[in-house]
Amino acid sequence: FYYHPIDSDGTATWIALKKVPGLRVIHLVRNNILETAVSSKLAYITGVYGDRGSNGLVVDYSSLTFDYPADKLQSVFEQTRRWENEIPDRFSHCPQIEISYEDLISDPNNQVQRLCDFLGITMPFTPRTNFRKQRQKSLRSVVTNYDALKLHFAGSEWAEFFNE
Repeated sequence: FYYHPIDSDGTATWIALKKVPGLRVIHLVRNNILETAVSSKLAYITGVYGDRGSNGLVVDYSSLTFDYPADKLQSVFEQTRRWENEIPDRFSHCPQIEISYEDLISDPNNQVQRLCDFLGITMPFTPRTNFRKQRQKSLRSVVTNYDALKLHFAGSEWAEFFNE
């Protein structure tokens, strides 16, 4: 979450991080920023920000709508891209690796091995998680105005997010 703790260049967290000797930065990105927006909205609606399968929560996600103007969603895309681009500069003084959430989910063994190589450690375990995705349906199935948004963003740099 780029907005944690980005509230100014002078925050204590950023200052403290810049002083950490030997700091290595793992930059986790999401290839599809629409997926991030949907996940964030679902978490806000449900109040569940991490599901380990033990809360018994059942929610019908089929009626999720981005009811604000498409230019508001575009602002979300643009702000996220700005934050993504700030990280390499913000931490230019130390080694960095970027990994995508999608690659981590689809190929956890190789991605965790990349991270271990970057950190100079031996992979101590086989990657696994008990976290569950809240959304099991496609974006088109969940976002009721998906087609209108896809049409709005057609031909833009954000069109790739609407690939269903």
